[in-house]
Amino acid sequence: MSKSVIVIDDDEDTVRLFSEFLEEKGINVIGNGFDGVTAIKLFKETKPDVVLIDLNMPNGSGYYAIKKIKEINSKAKII
Repeated sequence: MSKSVIVIDDDEDTVRLFSEFLEEKGINVIGNGFDGVTAIKLFKETKPDVVLIDLNMPNGSGYYAIKKIKEINSKAKII
């Protein structure tokens, strides 16, 4: 079973490149987002194995999203 991941970054090209690379390596990208608020929403909806997230983003920074995700699941794996 492949691992699942969501990719969050305010740069759409970065999200696309990371997602394509991960999929080529057999990792299931189950969500993409471009801000911290979306990261939290996607985490709640998809419950990924790993979250790849940028720290400096509009509409809820990565720091904000990480804090909220850790409140939802203190054992969440975040890179």
